[in-house]
Amino acid sequence: MKNLHARDIDAVLHRERLEKGRKRLHPLPIKLEELPDGAMVQAREESYLLAHGRVLKWSFAGYRRIDRPLEDAMLLTPPSTLRAFIAGYRPMLHPSANC
Repeated sequence: MKNLHARDIDAVLHRERLEKGRKRLHPLPIKLEELPDGAMVQAREESYLLAHGRVLKWSFAGYRRIDRPLEDAMLLTPPSTLRAFIAGYRPMLHPSANC
C-alpha cells in the first residue's frame, strides 16, 4: 500500500469539494436513510446533517431536527470522506446534533 501524505489527501478532497471555485454536490451513492452519521447533504439550498437516524438542518447557531423527508438531496460530504465514514470512522459532532 502506498504511503499517503496529507497534501495528497487534501488535493483529493479539494477536487471533491469544489468545481470551478464553487461548492460541488454529488449524487447520493446510496439511499439517504442508509448514509452514515456525519454525512452532509444539500436540498433546496439548505444543508443537512444525518446523525443518529435523524435529519438535522444546519445553521450558524447549530443543528435542529426536522420531521419532513428531503427531496432531491445531493451529497455535500466529499465521497472520500463518506467512504471513511462507511468504513467506520466516526466524526465528532457538534453538541446541537444530539437533539
